[in-house]
Amino acid sequence: MSMYTSCIIGQFKLLHPHVTSFADCGFMIAGKFGREVMAISQNLFLIFIMAAHIVAFSVAMNALTEHAACTIAFMFAGCIICGILSLPRTLKGISVWSYFSCASVAIAVLVAMVGVGIMRPGVGTEAVVQQGIPIVEVVNSILNIAVSYAGHAAYFGFASELKKPKDFYKSVLMTQVTSTVFYAIVGLVVYHFVGPGVMSPALGSASPTVRKVAYGLAMPTIIISGVVNGSVVSKYAYTRWCRHRMHHKNLGALIPWWLILVVVWVLAWLIAESIPTFSLMLAVISALFVGWFSYGLPSVLWFHMNRRQLTESAQKLGLVTINLLILTFGAAVCFVGLYASIKALKDGEGAKPWSCKSNYDSPPPAK
Repeated sequence: MSMYTSCIIGQFKLLHPHVTSFADCGFMIAGKFGREVMAISQNLFLIFIMAAHIVAFSVAMNALTEHAACTIAFMFAGCIICGILSLPRTLKGISVWSYFSCASVAIAVLVAMVGVGIMRPGVGTEAVVQQGIPIVEVVNSILNIAVSYAGHAAYFGFASELKKPKDFYKSVLMTQVTSTVFYAIVGLVVYHFVGPGVMSPALGSASPTVRKVAYGLAMPTIIISGVVNGSVVSKYAYTRWCRHRMHHKNLGALIPWWLILVVVWVLAWLIAESIPTFSLMLAVISALFVGWFSYGLPSVLWFHMNRRQLTESAQKLGLVTINLLILTFGAAVCFVGLYASIKALKDGEGAKPWSCKSNYDSPPPAK
């Protein structure tokens, strides 16, 4: 479904080259109201992802230092570091940063895989489909998978940078195939050797020494990805409200940029402190945004593109059915996911909000 809805975005972009974001799509479909709703939603989505990186930073620091400081302090430090690195108004080296970020997390995960393969804490545990799992746990597990394919909100902006717009399909195919294979291999290896005691993030499932090495290696991607998302959010606000100052280098141009950065990073920090558990943060992000940006809204774009040919052939009717099902799935991810996420938060699952206690749980001892 993620691959199919990605291709819908590519098709919409080819038909409407001026579109650079979902906000532009909202304007085409529903005028100024649609643009504002999409702009707010897309930017909130990115701010929540920034918050997830702040949470990941605090988890990594708690694992690396064995909770040597208050978790609130670790989150605040992560916010400050990302904010400082976001100060440049341009990201000329974004491709280099992305390569480094991707290599960082790939190497970290491979180190963790080797570590659990050597330690084998869960070998001998029988893998069975358990009965009686609470619906909240089932839904939150699905949400954690859905958020792993949630790049759609950035696809219009990415496609706008391509010299050959049709290369978008090649890029999406490579992304989807590579990530799916990587997820499958990592999941199979880690669950085979760790069993039901697997951590979130899975880097924490290795031995104390190996997980520290893995988290250390993953730190660049935790920080860089947060910085990129923060810059994208800030740039949208800056170009909209300070367009006439964009190319100036005086204080009149820099101070608004700095103020916008402060606002978005403080918002991300407040969200992170309120939901300090990584898996629950991913579930909330998935429920609030992924169901729409990755599934529901692309289907709406398909109906907009084909609104005059919906019944012209059996093939079109088949695609109408597929897109209705995907739209329904997106809505279900949102509404059922929100129920599951809110219930999990209400029941006090995960780390306590605004607490100095560690939000990293050590894995159970090997049998």
